[in-house]
Amino acid sequence: RFEPSARTMSRAEYRTAGLPAEFEVRKVPAADGQPLPFLGGDLARVLREDNPALFNKAAEAGECLILKGELVDPPDLNYLRDTVGMIAWFFDHGAEAAIDPQRLRIYGPVEWWEDVFAPQPPKLAAHVVIVASNETGGSRWLHTRGMRKFGRPDLSIRGVPQENENGAIELIN
Repeated sequence: RFEPSARTMSRAEYRTAGLPAEFEVRKVPAADGQPLPFLGGDLARVLREDNPALFNKAAEAGECLILKGELVDPPDLNYLRDTVGMIAWFFDHGAEAAIDPQRLRIYGPVEWWEDVFAPQPPKLAAHVVIVASNETGGSRWLHTRGMRKFGRPDLSIRGVPQENENGAIELIN
């Protein structure tokens, strides 16, 4: 059982000043017959494909924490650094999985550490994914998910012919 209020956190070790004031943390208990938030519907299908064992472990949890916040044009990315550090702290104090609904990814403690928390300089691209969807006529719709973490709109390119898909992905990157 995770009790964040009962533990102290090293700001230096986790490179965080804590969650931004604009963020809300809500603890949600599991309800009989209902999945925890983010563990149902189409997102659940994507997360289960990403890591079936970790998804099943998360689905069996008795509760979860939801971090939610909205910042208006911040001058830096400290809020993202602080949030990444807090999630690393959550993992070190009992959390078993973290879901990034923008990135469409479920993380365990090792993946979070290696992919998101530890890299120096930070791998900012690890926060964004490019999604490809089929369109009528054989073209593709390429769009990002996760740019809102940086206060920017997601990118979208419709009608990409298959032979130009790699170039369009390069352009997005």
